[in-house]
Amino acid sequence: MKDNVGTSIIEKSSELNVRQSEIVAGVDRLTGVQRSVTPENTLSNTTHLIRPAENPAAQSTSTDQLLPVSKAVLARRHIVAGDKGNPVADQFDILRTKILREMKANGWRTLGITSPMPHCGKTTVAINLCVSIAKGIHKDIVLVDLDLRNPRIGSYLDINSSPDLSDVLEGRVRFQEPLVNPGIPRLLIIPNNKAYLHSSEMLTSREAILLAENLCSMEDVQLVVFDLPPVLPTDDTLAFLPQVDCLLVVIADGVSTKQELEKTRQLLQHSNVLGYVLNQV
Repeated sequence: MKDNVGTSIIEKSSELNVRQSEIVAGVDRLTGVQRSVTPENTLSNTTHLIRPAENPAAQSTSTDQLLPVSKAVLARRHIVAGDKGNPVADQFDILRTKILREMKANGWRTLGITSPMPHCGKTTVAINLCVSIAKGIHKDIVLVDLDLRNPRIGSYLDINSSPDLSDVLEGRVRFQEPLVNPGIPRLLIIPNNKAYLHSSEMLTSREAILLAENLCSMEDVQLVVFDLPPVLPTDDTLAFLPQVDCLLVVIADGVSTKQELEKTRQLLQHSNVLGYVLNQV
């Protein structure tokens, strides 16, 4: 395995010969580990932001709320995948193309994004990846916040919408009602503003299963992405895996350990893991 430059792809390897400064493992199917960036470093000086379309709601399903996210919020949260001139955006586009190719080849429509432990930057990666995918497809992509113990997408993007995911899981509203368009064409989000201690039970509930099934049945939706909890602290992600076609695992350089990565690989060995994203923290 060789890390050529800061945002390059690290070559595929079937071994776990990993240095602490290069927390990378073999990738099951995709092309290797995609080195990305995270909130605390190089993105902090980014000035180019996503430019929402003039009428993004026209390209979304008719049931979603239009709640445009400001440029200041996008800058603060390092959502740069919509900036064509940003090298980080280019890396997300590369990752997008590989993921879409693999999912199309297998007829998969649901992608889960997780990490071994908290603080790996998976939510930032999930949002950027979905923005990148939204640029390259002709139907909608839905991003769902299923990290029920620590929901973050709504707070990341300053989306304080009602109803939200908790209303669906608790049977108060239909699954379409919390859909939000953040001002980015073809991107829909289901945020969650309520944390659950009994999260694994909620993720295996009839409502959660029907949510996944119903989102995939929507005619205008091409892909559903779930921002899942970390794998190791609880059984939440394992509980929801039957509803997910494939996974992307985000690991953090300098934060994730070799032991965490090995244990994560063991727990996910029977899942369709597309690859690992090495996030520079």
